[in-house]
Amino acid sequence: MTRNLALPTVEELAWMEPAELEAALIAVEHARRLTEAVLIDVLDVADRQRVWAVDGHRSVKNWAVALTGISPAEAGRRCQTLRALRDLDEVRERLRAGDLGVCQVRELARLHANRRVRERLTRAEGLMVAAARRRSFEDFRAGTERWRQAADPDGAARSADEVHAARKVDVRFTPAGFTLSAHGGTTQGIEMLQILDAYAEAEFHADWDAARAVHGDAASVDDLARSETQRFFDALWAVFQAAATGEGSVRVPTVNIVCDQATFEEHLAHAAGGAAPRPADPNATGRRCETPDGVPVDPRDAVVAALLGYVRRVVTDSAGVVVDAGRRRRVFTGALREVVWIQGTQCLWPGCGLPGRQQDHTVGWAHQHGTTDPANAGPVCGHHNRWKTRGYATWRDDDGVWHVGRPDGTELTRPRAA
Repeated sequence: MTRNLALPTVEELAWMEPAELEAALIAVEHARRLTEAVLIDVLDVADRQRVWAVDGHRSVKNWAVALTGISPAEAGRRCQTLRALRDLDEVRERLRAGDLGVCQVRELARLHANRRVRERLTRAEGLMVAAARRRSFEDFRAGTERWRQAADPDGAARSADEVHAARKVDVRFTPAGFTLSAHGGTTQGIEMLQILDAYAEAEFHADWDAARAVHGDAASVDDLARSETQRFFDALWAVFQAAATGEGSVRVPTVNIVCDQATFEEHLAHAAGGAAPRPADPNATGRRCETPDGVPVDPRDAVVAALLGYVRRVVTDSAGVVVDAGRRRRVFTGALREVVWIQGTQCLWPGCGLPGRQQDHTVGWAHQHGTTDPANAGPVCGHHNRWKTRGYATWRDDDGVWHVGRPDGTELTRPRAA
């Protein structure tokens, strides 16, 4: 072996300052990427030389499982990556250099496994690598799924039709109770989940009011009478009761589907008897039809939803930032709040992953006279909305990527100043 990786010991880590620990984390992650690249290279050479056949193994996957003790699922992921990197030279080199994460490479390998988009993927490799290096993994994964839909519109439509045709509900009774499960289309599922969430929220407030009545300001979630899963079951029961009696007290929530104008108009015209929509360019990042959370929606379903409900026209710039939503306000409420959420519902703070239930002024209102409009807003959780006031800054670049800066001027995705 020609590579030596110097990894810190536990004793060395214990004496490190925060900036040193952050640098160590990045260094170890870099080493992991190098190790993964070598693992793939070993499997590649062994597969080409059929080393796995010497002891009677049926494939390089079985050979790796036998020698290393890894799970068949992990061996399968590595072999899928192996096959992809035989076609994706830039991805392989970026992994070998430690510039591309293992999870991003595996996401591209998953795309490569789809024969219908494989050739297009090799042509779009540079675009994919740039997105993988620049965006968070969740944003990157949502983008690759959006790209897959555009590159394989027939496959996406066929999958939606198959799901709709296979829709079903199963109810099973046992001595311990009953189980209810359902399977159906994405659009219906999104609306059903939002209705259930609204009823679950009402159940939470009922528990919270009861806890406050007993414990006052000292009440906490530990004092709630029911667990989250229990409240969701009771919420489902409340939905059925409301449907049977017509006396539901929870307002049905608005369901947002984000679809670019070209895609919507093409499918609307087709529904009215016009020509079939032309295949979308998979490299056109402006094409999308999904929920604000990035769940793909068949454009035909979006058209049906619009015909049965309402359409909200929102203007965005090239980075996907909403720039026009009517008059300005001090507090993000009502329709304006929902328009801002179309830009994304996950907290913009790197690594958080919680829902962004509050709207942050990227240019502060109190001290910097930031305007209250969607272009100056981003979703944050309550914790990070408060934490930002400690001197942190947030901004969105020309590509629509969120950045968070520490008080010392360094970005949160890089080690702090020593």
